[in-house]
Amino acid sequence: MEEKPTFFIKVKLKKNIPNDILNTSAKKLHNKNKFKLLKKYLINEDSFNVVDENLIASIITPDKDIIPDAQNLDPAYIVFENYEKILQWNRSLRFGLAVCTLKEKFENAL
Repeated sequence: MEEKPTFFIKVKLKKNIPNDILNTSAKKLHNKNKFKLLKKYLINEDSFNVVDENLIASIITPDKDIIPDAQNLDPAYIVFENYEKILQWNRSLRFGLAVCTLKEKFENAL
């Protein structure tokens, strides 16, 4: 049975990923695609076999635009369509990650 991730998964990216696939801004996520097409850029891609490969996803690297000398590839996250709902309220990739993390913490505590 495949598990559906809620909002995002922290990942390690291969060095050969094209820069135009990376989202560094929350203004509009681009290069959305099926997870099965994006996972070829992930290190240990086989460890993500429990994720539904047909989910629409994007890759974000949230620190690139806000931290001087931040690396392009780390930290990196695969985000899913429901993550963009959070961005409608506040257009910050880090804010979206924080809200999603808190939501899961509360859900697991109740």
